[in-house]
Amino acid sequence: MKKFAVLLVSLMTMGMLMFTSCSKDKLDGTTWKATITESGYTVTTTLEFDDGEVTITAAMGSSTHTDKGTYTFDDPTVTITYTENGVTQTEKGTVKGKKMTFTDGSNETVFEKQ
Repeated sequence: MKKFAVLLVSLMTMGMLMFTSCSKDKLDGTTWKATITESGYTVTTTLEFDDGEVTITAAMGSSTHTDKGTYTFDDPTVTITYTENGVTQTEKGTVKGKKMTFTDGSNETVFEKQ
């Protein structure tokens, strides 16, 4: 019985250690990129995730625009919230493998993990 109790405590401790070591968000420290061409213009958008924050950079030619926001990730759903021109925006996407997809009506933007 004593060996069983020691084994049970050991297994519980290992489980807790595995749970806390895996709790890091799998988006932390990652960069994702999408290139969209519409009406002859090409825009490359980059998402950089780190510790609950996201940096969104859109580049067209030599012009760039950067917004900062926050995100949550509940696999497979990522929710990004940011403020652009004084208006708070919330976007929801889905992560599957190395692709992150955001859908807005009939428009779909697919980001690829870099």
